[in-house]
Amino acid sequence: MIRIIIKIYSFWLFSISAGKMRANCVPFLEITCFPNHVGKGCFFQKNTWINKTNDSYLSIGDRCYFGHGCQINAYDNVKIGDDVMISDNVYISDADHVFEETSVPIKDQGIKTQPVVIADGVWIGRNAIIMPGVFIGGNSVIGANSVVNCDVQAGVVFAGAPARMIRKI
Repeated sequence: MIRIIIKIYSFWLFSISAGKMRANCVPFLEITCFPNHVGKGCFFQKNTWINKTNDSYLSIGDRCYFGHGCQINAYDNVKIGDDVMISDNVYISDADHVFEETSVPIKDQGIKTQPVVIADGVWIGRNAIIMPGVFIGGNSVIGANSVVNCDVQAGVVFAGAPARMIRKI
């Protein structure tokens, strides 16, 4: 796996507008390979990490917001729709370690991947974790500190660890 690491240090925030990156302000943004698509008007707060391999697919829609300390791991396929709000310290990953053989160290067993899809208009609360294989339907809310390990239908509030439906919007 080839990884390209680009670090941007400045006193301004980093935003992407009209498909072009502008460093207006990010104390620290680390990108390992650029996403396949980043929409217009996206905003990334400081300490955002975007990890992507050369052969994976990462798409970020228009007008998305990423809070402080977010991390996105795309080893296979992560799609984020338009107008998605991702609060501080949210972790999104499409990969997990394999741990089936007790005689082999976990770090040597490799990873398994499943796509993650976050539809338009979703709001993900602070410190939430989005696990591999999850689909989050449009205009849903994911509560703070939630661990989402199953699909979320459109227009609902999901919260808890593990997350479950709290109510329809």
